[in-house]
Amino acid sequence: MYDENEQMQNIQQTVSTCNNISREIYRLYTQFKEQEKIAEKEAMNKAMKEVINPDPDFVFTGQMTDLSYFNNTNTMPFDYINNIKDEKLKAAVKDNFNTAARRGLVYIDPETQMIAITEKGKKFIEKKEFKNQAAENTSKALEVSDKCVLLNGTETDIQIFNYKPQISLGNLVNNGSPELGNKIMDNFNKLQAKGLIDIDMNGIMKLTDAGRETLSGLLKNGKLNGAALKSTAALGTVGAIVMVVQKAADVAKTIVNTQTK
Repeated sequence: MYDENEQMQNIQQTVSTCNNISREIYRLYTQFKEQEKIAEKEAMNKAMKEVINPDPDFVFTGQMTDLSYFNNTNTMPFDYINNIKDEKLKAAVKDNFNTAARRGLVYIDPETQMIAITEKGKKFIEKKEFKNQAAENTSKALEVSDKCVLLNGTETDIQIFNYKPQISLGNLVNNGSPELGNKIMDNFNKLQAKGLIDIDMNGIMKLTDAGRETLSGLLKNGKLNGAALKSTAALGTVGAIVMVVQKAADVAKTIVNTQTK
């Protein structure tokens, strides 16, 4: 148990940590901007990545188990919550972090625009019960938010870049025939030959400027079918698809690992 003096000391230490982190981020931000001549936003993102190891792909659930964000870092920028597009989810996340702050699990610092986990919070998220619940909540959230884009081997397959700026060929999942899979792969080669996409030696595909113009035209003309808001399992055998959100397998492994420890 924590007495009041111990909890106050932990909060003071956490505040000091926030201030030190904020100063270091600003120092690196200034250095990157001046020495590397890069844009302010890029310089800030680079500085934050170097100092606080942020997880931009973290899946928020709107539950107390969102504190699992701090498994690999001690601080979270306010922007990570403010940038949540779903307003209901954002409100739920804010409510739970405020509750966590009242319980002394995190410290919310409006001056540095940071949320930092306290020593009490670290012990809380290390509990086996918390880890199991966090993994389960994230898995359920992904079942709802997984997006699959159906591919048919035509130019409209370029729509996958409407949901993610780059796609790995290794993330393509073929739930149909080998013939359809080959047709889709051949089509990506044709899109590259037309200058609409780039495919590097690691199989990472990115849209070119010409590709962005093509995608914009297809969207305006209503020729795209959009993303199917279903998990892979729910789609059944429907042909090749690409998973835009691919964390379900990792979450399942986390559940198994935490339950066996």
